[in-house]
Amino acid sequence: MHILEKIHNEQPELKIFMVYFPKEKHHLLPDFIIPINTIEELPDNCIALIDESALHYYAHHWMKKETEVMDKLISVSGQKKQTIIFVTHTMRKFAVTLLLDINTLLVKKPSLLQMKLERSEFRKLIEEIDQEYNKLPQDDVKRSVYVVSDDYKGFITNPLPSFWSEDLSEAYAGVNLEEKAEIEEKTFMPMRIDGGLKLWFSKKNIKKVLHILSKNSVIDGVLSEMGVQCADGKCYYSFDIKKSGDKYTLSNNKFDLEVSIKEFKEKEISVMVDTESCGIEGIELVLKPEIKVKEEKNVVEEYAKNLKI
Repeated sequence: MHILEKIHNEQPELKIFMVYFPKEKHHLLPDFIIPINTIEELPDNCIALIDESALHYYAHHWMKKETEVMDKLISVSGQKKQTIIFVTHTMRKFAVTLLLDINTLLVKKPSLLQMKLERSEFRKLIEEIDQEYNKLPQDDVKRSVYVVSDDYKGFITNPLPSFWSEDLSEAYAGVNLEEKAEIEEKTFMPMRIDGGLKLWFSKKNIKKVLHILSKNSVIDGVLSEMGVQCADGKCYYSFDIKKSGDKYTLSNNKFDLEVSIKEFKEKEISVMVDTESCGIEGIELVLKPEIKVKEEKNVVEEYAKNLKI
């Protein structure tokens, strides 16, 4: 907020926006900050702040349309003269695709668990920054922010803006953040992602699916939910495939996918084995080594339909 006020004082002609700010709290913002509901509304030559950004660009929902649109927007933001500021408690919660284009990183004093559980790419940096904070007098910690950029690396003072209030600091208090109830479809078509076999299922069945996959494998314990990718209530767990002669099989032979599929059916857990994602046209993925590949056109699509439970 201080950055926005400073820029406004120096460049009053520059339009400044607050994206996704709770509608019932718009009155807390000064007149020079324009609240908007979607990033598509951002014009060229502007600056925008997105507070609590992990609510909209959550790491585990990286396939959401919102994240895809923002990813494209960031790619051309330099040409459009747009500056976008994201505020997040940790980068672990924030969509990794949006982290790739960071120009400047501003870090408040990290917590103990933030350092231990931060993304591996940033963990060492955050630990180094925490050591720098430990050198500051205690009274200076709260009003300081550590800057990492191409031009500067070190502390700057972080004063409050003139319009600051306790209500503004707790703007999301009392705001309903629950997602709308997901509408479960009896059947669904998967999103196409190249790379191998995808086992698709509803988000509500994550624990059940991972339990069955783990039980029918040589893995100790239960598969982590971190390995599941989700978007719009649909999730998948992926398996790489390999070709041996005229057959395609799972690269990871630790899993008995045939047995798992049978158990999904017995327990009425709706799944879909997506073979089209393997990215190889006109083949049938072979789960059992003795079954040979078929050459007919559209056999992958038909195979996927037959395995829809």
